[in-house]
Amino acid sequence: VMGCRWAVARYRMPDGGTVNQPDGGVVVLVCSATA
Repeated sequence: VMGCRWAVARYRMPDGGTVNQPDGGVVVLVCSATA
C-alpha cells in the first residue's frame, strides 16, 4: 500500500515567527510504502 501526503516544510521568519502555509513554505509530497 502506497501512502502519500502533502507536507509543508516550515522555516523561521526573520521576525522569529513561523510560516506553515503552502504559499509561505516549501510544499513536498511525502510518500511511504507500508506493507
